[in-house]
Amino acid sequence: MEPGHRVRTEAVLPITRTYARGIAKIAFHYLLAHVGHIFTGHESVFDEVKRYITTGESFENRVALTALPIVADLCHPGVLKHYTHIVQATVAHDEIVVRVQLFAGPAVLPPTWVVRVARNPSYIYTASFGHAFVLTGDTGDGHQGEMSELTAIPRSLLP
Repeated sequence: MEPGHRVRTEAVLPITRTYARGIAKIAFHYLLAHVGHIFTGHESVFDEVKRYITTGESFENRVALTALPIVADLCHPGVLKHYTHIVQATVAHDEIVVRVQLFAGPAVLPPTWVVRVARNPSYIYTASFGHAFVLTGDTGDGHQGEMSELTAIPRSLLP
């Protein structure tokens, strides 16, 4: 085989209950890290997700996979230069949903985890926010990458 030759490989990896619990934990803690001034995590609506994270009890129907990427541009090959984790949360009037996409990369478009965390305990506070955690390697300052806020482009500016 010549240097630079590409070989397509595939792997089948079982998704265990523990893995799905880990995704729920990422989603819940991401939410609290960004709206801790609104929700403490001690509200009763979060009891189910916390129980699922710690014990694995009855939450599976609220953790699902979708083929849709969080960032639509990821559908185009070669968009990402580095591997990236993307997390996005929507706090709507009726529920809180967090989407998690791990290890999106130059030639990889992994599925997106959708975690329906809870109903919105506030009924007033709504928001949508997200971040990309770009894994660039050691930057010389002890960090392995950077966190960038996902921003929305107004529809009026799109072609």
